[in-house]
Amino acid sequence: MRLDLYKNLADKLWLIFSSSWKDLISCFRKKQSLVRRILALHLVWAIAVYLFAVLGLWVSSDYLIEDGLKIQSARWIEEVDSLGTPIYASPKKQKRIQAIERYLKAYPEISFIHFYGPDGKNLLFDHDTRHHRQMEVPTISDYQIAGLATWQEGKRPIIFDRDSVDGVLRVISPVWIKSMSADDIMNYDPNKAMDETIKIIGYIDLGLDKQQYTDKLVKSIFLGSVAVAALIIVSLVVGRRLILNALAPLANLKIPLDRLAEGDTSVQVESTGDEEIAAISRALNATISAVRMRDETLRNMADHDSLTGLVNRSYFARELDRELALSEGQVKPSALLFIDLDQFKYINDTLGHAAGDRLLIQVAEALQGRMRDQDVIARFGGDEFTVLARDVDRKAAEGVAKSILQMLQDIKFVAGEQSLNVYCSVGITMIDSHRFNAHDLLAQADMACHQAKLRGRNRYHIYEIEEDDKNKMAADMSWSQVIREAITQDKFVFCYQPIIGINQESHEYYEVLLRLPRDGELILPGAFLPAAERFGLMLELDRWVVNRALEILAEYFAIGREITFSINISGQMFEDPKFVKTIREKLDSYQLPGSQVVFEITEQTAIRHLSKAKMIIRNIQALGCRFALDDFGAGFSSFSYIKHLPIDYIKIDGTFVENLSEDTVDQTMVRSIVQIARTLKKKTIAEFVQDKRSHKILKELGVDYFQGNLVGRPELELPTPLPGFRTIKDGNT
Repeated sequence: MRLDLYKNLADKLWLIFSSSWKDLISCFRKKQSLVRRILALHLVWAIAVYLFAVLGLWVSSDYLIEDGLKIQSARWIEEVDSLGTPIYASPKKQKRIQAIERYLKAYPEISFIHFYGPDGKNLLFDHDTRHHRQMEVPTISDYQIAGLATWQEGKRPIIFDRDSVDGVLRVISPVWIKSMSADDIMNYDPNKAMDETIKIIGYIDLGLDKQQYTDKLVKSIFLGSVAVAALIIVSLVVGRRLILNALAPLANLKIPLDRLAEGDTSVQVESTGDEEIAAISRALNATISAVRMRDETLRNMADHDSLTGLVNRSYFARELDRELALSEGQVKPSALLFIDLDQFKYINDTLGHAAGDRLLIQVAEALQGRMRDQDVIARFGGDEFTVLARDVDRKAAEGVAKSILQMLQDIKFVAGEQSLNVYCSVGITMIDSHRFNAHDLLAQADMACHQAKLRGRNRYHIYEIEEDDKNKMAADMSWSQVIREAITQDKFVFCYQPIIGINQESHEYYEVLLRLPRDGELILPGAFLPAAERFGLMLELDRWVVNRALEILAEYFAIGREITFSINISGQMFEDPKFVKTIREKLDSYQLPGSQVVFEITEQTAIRHLSKAKMIIRNIQALGCRFALDDFGAGFSSFSYIKHLPIDYIKIDGTFVENLSEDTVDQTMVRSIVQIARTLKKKTIAEFVQDKRSHKILKELGVDYFQGNLVGRPELELPTPLPGFRTIKDGNT
């Protein structure tokens, strides 16, 4: 029974606890504030601890009450035994003894008392305070009588029985009398132990009810619960205030973190509050500082040249725009200088790129030492520098140019055993009006630098807006609009020039040549590509060419013509991080095998972008495409670089082919190129094949492919394939 009671109590406590725990989980899932979650956790655990404490108190109190009753029952048995003597002295009267009743009133714990005869069945006296008197009066079992017959010297035997009467602890003990034999009485000797005979004459059965103790315990627990609940409420109120105060520095982090999320890295977090929050604040400040340094580094990398440390082209263009904006509405003369090193390519080719890089760094340091802090110096291109000289008139600008020329001449560039002087050409344009934008001014300075080179190099030239120059500049600038319009409206067209193998292979192979229809004519690239380069349109133009060429090739491939296109691209494509991805996507989109595509780059482009070119060429070749190196032999270092480039074809520069039949030096050069190409397992293509004699010599020298007017002129339409050319549909050759 007791176990069932405890089990029921434990089940109720578990239900309360689990309900509180579910409320806590619900609180967490609702994503409430941290303060509420802390308080909810505090409340649940306080309730849990209190419930388990009550359970422990209840269990321990039950045992303590029962143990106390057992201890007290021995005294009650003795006293009731004394009071019940008349019952056994005159058993026939069967009347209640008032002394016993008065005694029992003093002890409400005693719910009933039964006096039995020696057989444990005959009820001699009965006093019961229970309300359920209809219950049968329990008897004493034979097993209990046998247990009470076992005596211990000086100790009354007692049996405790909690099972026979619901909710009542029965305390059963025998009633006995002691007697001596007649001989002992006649010869009584106080100094001699007498033999006594113990005779059980009946039994006392006390019923002890602990309900009143339990009621008092429940009342105490209830009052204690009220007090604990009040304390919990007070602790929640006070705790909420304390937690809010403690977490206030953490809540204050929201504003600086929001500013940081918006990109403001100048924010600073106050390191206040408890040690943990202060540690978070310090960590955030360190993170913000690291982000700020990273952003500054990225901005510096984006705005500066990695080799010289000078600002780059894009930053310089922004500064030029800013200069024009600041001088809006007022004439504030400044000068733009365009500096191009003379014969830098020769140094690069003969002494190597490392020497060329050292020269560029030395020139950059010299320019920084010459110009003022308010001026802007940029590395504009490979060996090109630009200077924005603020607040200078025409005469002062000429003085700056002269000093730069002299300063560079004074530089002694030492590479190995060679000592070289450095020369440059300087173009100047004055910023003394608002008629031109930044692109116009850069184009003017570039033109002036070109004029300085044409007039003998190592000099400066000031751009003059004369009538012819105006027309030339207007024409050059108009090209940018024409090119943009041609790209957006698909006005460019292709001409196709065949490339034929030495054995007259049956596979169709054409170079795709860009043309611009204008005023009934086809404009060659030489007329508009310089303007496209100056105005930053080359990358956009390259993308149009590649996309349109692949689209046309896919159309022919779909109808069964197995054609290879050789597509020209500029060095700007090597600066496009999406180049390889774009080619892969286009090939997949058009379902075109990469083996049908050859990309052509010039030798100078490959050398200028050597490291990137090697990586990108390999990635493009992994798609099945091939690469051809155009204008090979035009540079000084062709033979030293060719072994480093993973190209498939070498296109021999046309200058070696035009007069091949009459110039033995050209024949020797072509022979050398062919031999090197064979050693490196690369195919050769001869351009500008104009006559049969040159064609014959090229065949004898071992050239693999031929291209030129003798083989076929560029045409707007692809010719109908000759009989015997391979097609995809029939597979014939």
